[in-house]
Amino acid sequence: MLKQLSVWLPNKPGTLSRFIDKLIENHIEIRAITVAENENYGLLLLLADKPRELYTILEEADYPVSMTDVLAVKIKSDNNTSNIKEISKVLGENNVNIEYLFRVYFYDVAIF
Repeated sequence: MLKQLSVWLPNKPGTLSRFIDKLIENHIEIRAITVAENENYGLLLLLADKPRELYTILEEADYPVSMTDVLAVKIKSDNNTSNIKEISKVLGENNVNIEYLFRVYFYDVAIF
């Protein structure tokens, strides 16, 4: 299992850049990232090389943050659609619900 951090950021220009500055200052590397947004906030979902340390740093800086276990599944680079179909079939047959998914190209894994 991997640890995913979920962080709510105001949906304003420059906010993500300032957030990333915090990671750089603390020598934390992003391994995967995605953002979902609405009118006022963006929900940043990320995997980092030091998730527990990052969680503490963000909590101390008053960022709204949570940490969740996520499942990473290695898939072959060819025929992604069939691979994702097979993964979703196996998970469904084992009563595991996929709440969201994103593809991390440089790691060649899907995160559920």
